[in-house]
Amino acid sequence: MKKHEKKSGRAIPTRLNILFLCVFLLFSAMIIQLGKVQIFDGETYKNEVEKRENATVSLSVPRGKIFDREGNPVVDNTSLRTITYTKMKGVKSEDILKTARQLVDIIEMPQEDIDKLNETDKKDFWMQLNPKLAENLVSKKEIDTFREKDISGKKLDKKIEELKRKRVTDKNLQELTEKDIKVLAIKSKMTSGYQMAPQIIKKDVSEKEFTIISEGLANLPGVDVSVDWERVYVNDGLFRSVLGNVSNSDEGLPSERLDYYLVRDYSRNDRVGKSYIEQQYEDVLHGTKKEVRSVA
Repeated sequence: MKKHEKKSGRAIPTRLNILFLCVFLLFSAMIIQLGKVQIFDGETYKNEVEKRENATVSLSVPRGKIFDREGNPVVDNTSLRTITYTKMKGVKSEDILKTARQLVDIIEMPQEDIDKLNETDKKDFWMQLNPKLAENLVSKKEIDTFREKDISGKKLDKKIEELKRKRVTDKNLQELTEKDIKVLAIKSKMTSGYQMAPQIIKKDVSEKEFTIISEGLANLPGVDVSVDWERVYVNDGLFRSVLGNVSNSDEGLPSERLDYYLVRDYSRNDRVGKSYIEQQYEDVLHGTKKEVRSVA
């Protein structure tokens, strides 16, 4: 009996020693890994975080005025209250949809923006609202057939999306409510441009819309209010044609001179002179954009 107790007494410290050894090894591994992250990978992670959290956004400034020889303005700017959206890094499609649904209860979109929506826009939106139904529009067998033809990766995704879109019916589109269409009009504006560049959702907004949005900016990520400009040509006579024209934010930079402007730090949706004096004196008239550093 005493022999058995003696053996048992020796076994317990042995087990404890093994347990302590395992704990020691685990903590050692954790400390080594932590040291690796801090010493070797620290700078990499720091840069990655800064990329995600800090971003510089360029804001449009009013275009320069044009005066006649007596100092009277022949081309001026008028101020417009504007609502904009800037897509930051890492923002998902669902986040944009959520914000668009919040905005639809505040702003009234112009009918012309709603009329611009085409069938493809509506089909893609229906698929976003009904992901499970959209998924069932293409069978596994059809996907396997694509793979047998050596179609994979992005090409495969594109083929599947095209097939889904083709199979969305008019009956499916009729499920979209009037409010859904307005949400789509807002969302289309939000996603129409480029990342880190403010996109105009609505120009010439009412004072009420401007105030409500201003007060709710904390709950509307990426949304901002600003005062934008629109060109005003004072003399509408013969001299008017010599002044030329300026592109709008939807047109952006002319494709034939895209590289010329991009190397000069223009954004793709910037408004530039398209003809005559407005184009000839673009370097003088376009002004210096305001830069805002955004910290997430």
